[in-house]
Amino acid sequence: MRPKARWAVIGGVALAALILGGGAALLARADGPPPPAGLASGARASAPVRGGADGSWHVTPGASTFVGYRIRAQLVVANAPEDAVGRSGAVSGGMRIAGGRVEAVHIDADLRELGSDQPLRDQALRRLGLETERYPMATFDLTQPIGFPSAPKRGQVVTAQACGNLTVHG
Repeated sequence: MRPKARWAVIGGVALAALILGGGAALLARADGPPPPAGLASGARASAPVRGGADGSWHVTPGASTFVGYRIRAQLVVANAPEDAVGRSGAVSGGMRIAGGRVEAVHIDADLRELGSDQPLRDQALRRLGLETERYPMATFDLTQPIGFPSAPKRGQVVTAQACGNLTVHG
């Protein structure tokens, strides 16, 4: 084999190794997206001072308070789907419970604070897609009360559907 041909083959093999190695590194990275949101084992809310669930409840900032997105994405460099996840802890608002029903909910979220494990994805959301630089706030307002068939017991997790207005991107 001629020296030029040998270097071409070596260069091709090296390039293929770099491409495959980069794809494997992306698939094997340990800092992938966080798991889906849910209540931690033993999580519970404290009741208002006057007792019972009736009253006004307010969002408490902290590590477990956030809004976000989870989208199934297809990587260009590998034929493996990945969850694209971004979260913002810049959330405020609350709800009012009366007579065993959720009567009102208003939540504000600052989408400029959305962050993921990919800085390029975050930059794209600021200027494209959600355009969070132009439309920084998202809001949710309940439009119909949420009723429960019976009063939940202390520590019981209850699932219900909510009807409301979600405003994103203006």
